Amino acid sequence: MDMSVSTARVGTTHSENCERSNVILEAARERARKAKNHDFAKTRNTMTRESVKRTKLTPYPKQLDIAEYMLLGLDATCIAGTGWGFRWRRVRPR
Repeated sequence: MDMSVSTARVGTTHSENCERSNVILEAARERARKAKNHDFAKTRNTMTRESVKRTKLTPYPKQLDIAEYMLLGLDATCIAGTGWGFRWRRVRPR
């Protein structure tokens, strides 16, 4: 099951919403790269390493997207199914 970052608009398909989410995230990464020398690959590696260290679980890519959305100051809504890792949000770096 694909749990995508929600940027849903009425009348759009799931894949259109996923693509829009990716565009928004990439634009925010680029702004952060320019303003703060943000390295998203390093950030995602750190979040993954900490998750495995603290929970013994590897986060899904979309979980990392949600965490990165929050770290970059973007609004994000995630509708997650059972077993998708609700507790994971507690291990993201501050």
